[in-house]
Amino acid sequence: MTASCHRWGVCFPLLALVFFAEVGRAQDKPWNDYSLEAKQLREAGRYPEAEKAYLAALRQAEAIGKPDPQLAVTLNGLALLYQTQGRYAEAEPRYRRAADLFEELYGPKDLTLATTLHNLAELCRQEGKYLEAERLCRRALAIRRDLLGEEHPDVAMSLNTLSGVYASEGQYA
Repeated sequence: MTASCHRWGVCFPLLALVFFAEVGRAQDKPWNDYSLEAKQLREAGRYPEAEKAYLAALRQAEAIGKPDPQLAVTLNGLALLYQTQGRYAEAEPRYRRAADLFEELYGPKDLTLATTLHNLAELCRQEGKYLEAERLCRRALAIRRDLLGEEHPDVAMSLNTLSGVYASEGQYA
């Protein structure tokens, strides 16, 4: 083997690694762009445009082909959009899939999981599924208490949602 062949034998795998890393980054950029655009459009109340951006981000995230945080984040955002529009039947399975992905990726004690569980609990409350809402809210609250402590605003938000569940059920004492 000549010296130049040996160098290519060593360099080619490194070049391939750099190339595929760059391809991966190129794929991340559209997801980041779509995801940010979708969030901004949702917050501005431009729901049809936000949905298109979320669906484009979802296509990018699903193209990864394995459980990925981008997919879970996109599903949670799309579910929030649908919930905001009163499209509860479309929101619920996306929240559930996002929660499953976050738990698979990060384990049962994760703040992104807690946020998704909190969102799903609020949706269940809006749908009148009070027992499910209470269960989900208590789980989100437990994660937040463990990781953030009693004084954190997210713990207060979970307590507020839990009190809303109880009020919806007519439990005031």
